[in-house]
Amino acid sequence: MDDGTYRSWRRQVDERLEQLRSASGAASRGQPRLPRQIRAVMGQARQIAEAVDTCLPSDAVLDKNKYDFVLSMLPQILSFDDFVLCEYTYALAGGARPGIRLLLELGPAGRQISVVLFEDVRRWQVDRSGQKVSYQLLALLLDREEITPHVASESAEYFEPAWDWRQHLCEALCVPLRLLEED
Repeated sequence: MDDGTYRSWRRQVDERLEQLRSASGAASRGQPRLPRQIRAVMGQARQIAEAVDTCLPSDAVLDKNKYDFVLSMLPQILSFDDFVLCEYTYALAGGARPGIRLLLELGPAGRQISVVLFEDVRRWQVDRSGQKVSYQLLALLLDREEITPHVASESAEYFEPAWDWRQHLCEALCVPLRLLEED
């Protein structure tokens, strides 16, 4: 996908996101900061996955996440050092099956949600120590009142520094399509 085609497709995704935002209710107010931020990120990820799926020719984003269940378990989840909040698998043209995982973890600066890319979830690649090969695209830092995006240096070319965390998250969930076309 050339850059112009990608930008055109992303405009469709952004338009669909605007429709979804207008239809959704207000954010949960009155909650402590960390649960409120996690809810906001998961809600945004859910809408982005739906928008991406809607803007592709066929059902391409598999979303089997149990959002309400995970959110109901937040007090228990917050006691863990890390926890997978949600995952998306992409069924793309040519048989590619990349995946994205949102992982709540303790980072160097405190709690963060890491957005991690797996190139192919059907054939797991492992490193010498037996760990699944993945690439952190983005970390959403939750240590302040406002969610702060931090882009991994290897993926900086995909993100604009002026974007807010929602725009960063949207681009991260679109990276699998960008990578598919670059190969």
